[in-house]
Amino acid sequence: MTALERFRAIARFERKNDPFLWSIAAWDEALERWRQEGMPVDPKDRHALHELLLGRENQTEYMRPFGAISAQYRFGELRWIVAVNPMFEPEILRETDTHVVEVDFDGTIVERKKDSDASIPRYLEFPVKDKKTWDAYKKRLDPDTPARWPEGWEFMDSRYMNFQLPPELEGKHFRERNFPLGMNLLSLYGNPRNYMGVENFSIAVYDDPLLVEEMIEWQAHMAMTMAKRVIEAGVVPDFVWVWEDMCYNKGPLISPKFVKEHMAPHYRKIADYLRGNGVEVLIWDCDGNIDELLPIVIESGINGTYPLE
Repeated sequence: MTALERFRAIARFERKNDPFLWSIAAWDEALERWRQEGMPVDPKDRHALHELLLGRENQTEYMRPFGAISAQYRFGELRWIVAVNPMFEPEILRETDTHVVEVDFDGTIVERKKDSDASIPRYLEFPVKDKKTWDAYKKRLDPDTPARWPEGWEFMDSRYMNFQLPPELEGKHFRERNFPLGMNLLSLYGNPRNYMGVENFSIAVYDDPLLVEEMIEWQAHMAMTMAKRVIEAGVVPDFVWVWEDMCYNKGPLISPKFVKEHMAPHYRKIADYLRGNGVEVLIWDCDGNIDELLPIVIESGINGTYPLE
């Protein structure tokens, strides 16, 4: 089986009692420690790292890491789903011997430890505070920004893959691939929450519901616009990624009622379009205890989950 055939068989539940390990990342600090302890590859060499950690092509059950069409970088390595474009210029606002306060790529002002920049930072200020700041921020969320769609994006190019592309596939259209292809596509809660911060977004649900609804509708508009552009170019992803991270260990950060009324209809519309055009798998990525939200998500047309708890 090719990696593509194997992925589809797993997704369709055609391989019974199939053990499946999907390792996607490790903290930079862990990789550096492994290197110091004798790991034989440079952690910055992602191709070599994938080969070392996930196996090699001649292993029977090896599945090559998937490619991912994103809206900021062409394939994979995207920090957030559907990034702002252009990204904010990095700017150090102040620093001490141990910490630095800076403007992050999405406009958030954060405080980071100098010796551990991969850890979760302390969030100090968020770019979206009200309708006025949202209108300004939304200009960076145009799905048709030319920089999101560099010339030739629909053709395979090893420079933009998160694994070593076989030479025989170089330059060919993605419809000729032999590996699973995903698309980072949708975030109705996760990204708006990042634009405002958890507390501010939660308050805005009650104090400024029209703003919250507009932000969600814009996220759905972005997703549908980009999905159509990809599919109309003859590239049909094997799965799409729906990133939310809207739960913690006790349950949702937003009420199930809100999800059902304000998010599920958008999920359903986009899911119906994707399914009608050959996309079989929609994966909902959410940390925390998802039990209360999972039935709503399934009813809205999503059929895969990637929980982390």
